[in-house]
Amino acid sequence: AGIPPTAGFFAKYLIFFSAVKQHYYFLAVAVVINACVGIYYYFRIIPLMYFKTPDAEHTTLSMPYKIFMLALIVLVIVLGLFPSLIINLL
Repeated sequence: AGIPPTAGFFAKYLIFFSAVKQHYYFLAVAVVINACVGIYYYFRIIPLMYFKTPDAEHTTLSMPYKIFMLALIVLVIVLGLFPSLIINLL
């Protein structure tokens, strides 16, 4: 959603003002609309995290799910530390 002290906020802020400065108003409007949609989805999760009791059947994770999540965690860390691995492919 881009909450002010985070990097996502500054990225959206720079994209928005760069688009306005270059007269790409459609892109600026798209950034604002996408931010609003993101805020809607992110803020719907908060009450579920704090106020809804979990179902007993959903508290354990299957092994394929755990392996998939571990692979995604490793991928995020590796690409965060070495972004040139994916940039060089483009």
